[in-house]
Amino acid sequence: MRLVIRESSMRHLIVCAAGILAALTLGAPRSAATVYTVDPYGTGDFPSIQAAIDACVAGDVVELTDGEFTGDGNREIDFLGKAITLRSRSGNAAACVLDCQGSPQEPRRGLLLCSGEGPDTRIEEITIRDGFGMDPGGGIVCRGSAPAIVGCVLESCYADGDDWGGIYCENATPTIEHCTFRSCGGGLYCVATPATVRNCRFEGNGGCDSGALTAVSSAMTITDCFFHGNVG
Repeated sequence: MRLVIRESSMRHLIVCAAGILAALTLGAPRSAATVYTVDPYGTGDFPSIQAAIDACVAGDVVELTDGEFTGDGNREIDFLGKAITLRSRSGNAAACVLDCQGSPQEPRRGLLLCSGEGPDTRIEEITIRDGFGMDPGGGIVCRGSAPAIVGCVLESCYADGDDWGGIYCENATPTIEHCTFRSCGGGLYCVATPATVRNCRFEGNGGCDSGALTAVSSAMTITDCFFHGNVG
């Protein structure tokens, strides 16, 4: 017996097969997140932290090797609203430093989260040092965002205002855990921000109204934090 397949039937089979393949592709889970490596020498996957973030899609990770990151692309870092993770590879914040080299003459801040970032945007176990902002926020600025900031150190960060040097939050809902605020011109300053702050240390910060922490119209949750030598 001979099987005969008409041309019209063949076209129908091809169309059906293509539809099934498309459905399977759309329904398939997203592949594992891409981890991009950045080192202080510009010889990693990208020459700077900002360049790596620019290339990221949701779920990706930018992993920093140990060392001091300086210069353009490694300060004033904009997360662009992306649900990504920025972290140190070693998990040792003291060994992975973003040195902003900021000053009143040359203001340079650390990280900017001002584009609706949510809790899937994470910053983990890095030090931000010597940030300076003419606007509020020398180390990290959170406006209208809800990032998770975990295990980080804000050190010697200042702004053109005595209380908002380390992290400045406005209309935000960040979670800040296991972080250290050290020798900043004001550690954490929150405006209309119900932040969650857990297991953080505030050491040697100095400000006009509050050296360690200021909450303006903010119903914050502060748990198991340590305060020592703050002046303000």
